[in-house]
Amino acid sequence: GGNTHTIGLDHLGNVLTSGSNLTGQLGYDSFGMNNVLIFINALPPGINIVDVDAGIQFSMALADNGIVYTFGRNDYGQLGDGTINSTYNWQIPTDILNHTIDKIKAGYSGAMATSTSSVLTWGRNMGYNLTSPVAGDNLIPYEWSFANAPTDASMGVFNTAIIIDNEGVYNWGQNDRGNCGNGTLNNSSSPELNDAACGASCDITSVVIDNVSA
Repeated sequence: GGNTHTIGLDHLGNVLTSGSNLTGQLGYDSFGMNNVLIFINALPPGINIVDVDAGIQFSMALADNGIVYTFGRNDYGQLGDGTINSTYNWQIPTDILNHTIDKIKAGYSGAMATSTSSVLTWGRNMGYNLTSPVAGDNLIPYEWSFANAPTDASMGVFNTAIIIDNEGVYNWGQNDRGNCGNGTLNNSSSPELNDAACGASCDITSVVIDNVSA
């Protein structure tokens, strides 16, 4: 769910949404509320969706051809299409078409997508370079490149984590409360390998970051 809305996916690849549609996060042009899950018909014909996720008042969907679609709130560039405006129309994030996306993750007011050897991030930077190494919100996807494939990822309000195959966990963002779990309280503005995450004694397969703003 995305704070005030829910997005779901059935076994046929159909997307269903319910809840508040204040910023178009349900994917249709009837702004208001809907208290039952209903099918979204705004996708291009013949598109088969394989994954969905929801941030705060915006939504994401991944098609089986690796194309990412976004819709809803966009005051910080959450849709990744180079603009700042909310829309109920499905958008394709700018500069993401030359990547075959494997997974999508919606953060609080940013988003990320993973491909074979890179992680793409866009949206609100929160002052901790969550979505690009450049200060300010990132309206188009920024590519972080790695030698090996990302296997899991999560974006919270102030920090981000990814798992890279045969390497381990990378963290970056706010760390004043030990958010990154790397043995320090130093903030990080770019992905850093977390050597403190139980070292070579374990094989971490999944990461989840709290997506609620305190």
